[in-house]
This record gives sequence, C-alpha cells and structure tokens, in this order.
Amino acid sequence: MNEIVLPMLCELGNETSQQIGAEVVFMHPGGINRLDVRTSGPSVHPDVEGEIRIVMRDAFHQDSFKFALQSIMHGIAQGTGFSGFSARGNVRFSHESIALKLTGRSNLYNVWAWPEKFEMNDAD
Repeated sequence: MNEIVLPMLCELGNETSQQIGAEVVFMHPGGINRLDVRTSGPSVHPDVEGEIRIVMRDAFHQDSFKFALQSIMHGIAQGTGFSGFSARGNVRFSHESIALKLTGRSNLYNVWAWPEKFEMNDAD
C-alpha cells in the first residue's frame, strides 16, 4: 500500500510545502497492522502528522482485494479547512507482480471524525 499512500502524501507535501508523517492503520479480516510513513527522511521531524486508515476486503477474484482509505491530517494547509483525503481502489496479486488500481480520490474539508466503517474498537 506504500505505492498508493506515499505518492499521495508526497503530492500533498509538495502542494503545501510541508513534511508529512502519518501512521497507516491497515484493517483487514485477519486483524490490524500499523506502519509509519514519512515524506522526509527518518531524521527530519514532520511539520504535520496524521493518520490514514485503510479498510481491506476480499474482491471477486482470488488473490485480490478492494480497499477504502481515509486520512485525518491536523495542521496541514492551515486556514483552508483541509482535513485529509479519501480514496478507494483494488489490488491484485500475481506471481510476478502486484497490480494497484486507484478508482477514486477526494479531498476532505473539515472532516475531523472517522466515518463508521473506519472506526476501530477500543480493544484495537
């Protein structure tokens, strides 16, 4: 998923002239995994930190899944109300490669709470 998340963060960082760090939370049938992603090197402290939640579910084909993601970024592009972005798409695995297809993306403004499908249980 780095192939989708990191380019989005880098584009956003270039547009706002800010270094961005985010915790990426993968929610899938097998559990939850977390990964930290930065648009800068590990020694540079990000100007903005946020969270990206990705919900993955099985698709119609074997070895593929659909995903939906949403981010909340506090302090980015201050004064604009920009709060993050959402996206959806699918991933298909083969023996030789991974094919990623982004099927939609939207910028979000003044959305500071997670929609129900992106909420996590307190136990998570």
